[in-house]
Amino acid sequence: MDWTDFDRNEIQDLHADVIMGSDIVYFMDILPGLARLLRNLLEINMHHGTKAYISCTQRREQSIDTFLQCIKNEGLHYEVLLRRVFSPSDCVMITHEPLHSITIYKISLES
Repeated sequence: MDWTDFDRNEIQDLHADVIMGSDIVYFMDILPGLARLLRNLLEINMHHGTKAYISCTQRREQSIDTFLQCIKNEGLHYEVLLRRVFSPSDCVMITHEPLHSITIYKISLES
């Protein structure tokens, strides 16, 4: 699905209790579309009390800040559930990049 160009009718039948995403917040040009998609999915599923959980690796601070501003612009609420740097002592091996902070955000409709 193209997050920047979707029709709400295309997703109207997507019912979910939980929406999860990981490593999807780094291309600046898709962030407004991602926030809009999350808002639409949360609205469609509001009677389920659906929440979105997005895990972000802190590679570029600007992309995270932009994503969170897009979330606010869509009238959504976010909270940080976890912010941590994992290491080999945590039995997490990362060989393709240096260790970065990982943050998990819970995103919901504002009440």
